[in-house]
Amino acid sequence: MAPENTADILEEMDDEDAAEIANRMETGQLVEIVDNMEPDEAADLLGDIPQAQAEEVLSQINDPDEVRFLLEHPDETAGGVMTSLDVMIEQDMTVDEAICTYGIFPPILKKFIISLCRIRMVIWWAWFHCASW
Repeated sequence: MAPENTADILEEMDDEDAAEIANRMETGQLVEIVDNMEPDEAADLLGDIPQAQAEEVLSQINDPDEVRFLLEHPDETAGGVMTSLDVMIEQDMTVDEAICTYGIFPPILKKFIISLCRIRMVIWWAWFHCASW
């Protein structure tokens, strides 16, 4: 299977399962796969495998600094869920326009957009109900 396809599959898998598969791979094969992953996904995977194996992979990938920076933050913190990818959403864009413009978002950005929609819905609901008083 092509490294980019394997990268896509590992990115969608449960972290523990992806790490188990990565542990069984030769370093060279894992390097090719990690090079095809989004930096935040690569950091998640490398953070879940033995440190020696992760360091070996980091020493051979194309952009190790981006991944190293993300590895500095524990998984369950804001830093642990951030990504180094830049997404520019215009102030006047609707959620639909943003989704159409950028296609599939990383999971954390999907959560942000859903939260933003819920906040707007709550604000609209409060305004609507308060305005009728």
